[in-house]
Amino acid sequence: MDHGRPPINSVKTRLKTIPSIQEKVKRKGISFSIAEVEKEIHDIAGVRVVCSFSEDVYAIADALLKQDDIDAAKKVMNNVYWAICPLSNIFIHNALPPVSLMRRNGLAITVGTDSLSSNDDLDMVKELVCIRQNFSEIPMNEILVWACLNGARFLSKEKALGSLTPGKTPGIVFVSNVDENGSFTSESKSERVI
Repeated sequence: MDHGRPPINSVKTRLKTIPSIQEKVKRKGISFSIAEVEKEIHDIAGVRVVCSFSEDVYAIADALLKQDDIDAAKKVMNNVYWAICPLSNIFIHNALPPVSLMRRNGLAITVGTDSLSSNDDLDMVKELVCIRQNFSEIPMNEILVWACLNGARFLSKEKALGSLTPGKTPGIVFVSNVDENGSFTSESKSERVI
């Protein structure tokens, strides 16, 4: 990671004010209680580490995500979602995210594709295939929860999206070329139905 430059350009922190939390609680139609705020509001605090180069982002993330960091995050934040973009990790850093560590800690994982600057394709199915091929012990249904329901929860859209439940209006994607157990394969392709 030593490229003759500091990998971190700046670090900024943000803490949502009480009036801002109250406004969001009102907008979401929930009660202003600790339990409801912990359950429904996912952006009360944040830390932004700014890097000049995308390869530094992944190197720092991999270097920073250790057990002590997870323990510290769990102490000060509830409802933390950990986004992984495995193909971007491979593209930039030639390494996978520490998924086993995340699962051992019961972290809420979401899956994304990042961007074309750090990935050859923006295909979610390929991201899920990458996870399945590299972490075969993870059941496909758990991976799908990361991609669908946890993504909706992270965005505070779980009342409308993320699962096929009466009253919800999620998009529906057909995935072809799955194996006999319903797991995605390298030949799997997605097609939006709704």
